[in-house]
Amino acid sequence: MDLRTVCESDPVARRFVTVGLAALALTATACSSRTASVESMPAGEATQTAMGGRFPEAGPPSPDPRVGLGAGVFDAEEAIWNLRAVSHTRTPEAFLGVTNSDLAFKDNYAIQGNYNGIQIWDIANPSAPVLVKGYVCPASQSDVSVYDNLLFVSGEGLGGRLDCG
Repeated sequence: MDLRTVCESDPVARRFVTVGLAALALTATACSSRTASVESMPAGEATQTAMGGRFPEAGPPSPDPRVGLGAGVFDAEEAIWNLRAVSHTRTPEAFLGVTNSDLAFKDNYAIQGNYNGIQIWDIANPSAPVLVKGYVCPASQSDVSVYDNLLFVSGEGLGGRLDCG
């Protein structure tokens, strides 16, 4: 059966083919559009986007404010560019000293995965996050993903505990 026959007899297949062709056409149009290169523009000029809009060129700060920052556990100096810190919430003791390697979000919750397990934070008030649950389960990273109301935690190594779930 050829594609034309399938599309004529199955409206769902016709919809998928139509959407696929439309996406292909948009991709081809976007790829063929000429955009100004940031490297070719003098500093301070606006950059043309593929969709025709313009935005001001924003380069990194100079000199680099990260150079010479003081270290610390709770009092490390910081440099922020193009962002705004809204909270400096301390990590619960069971999760101190481990890399927070992954984030997932669901409604007003931020789920933080790390090498010691997961933490679920209520971020309804972003300036004052509240720990809802800290689940200690050492693993090799604890990558977190959310689908509907399901939370998935995966580890990439064979050294993680199997008795946590």
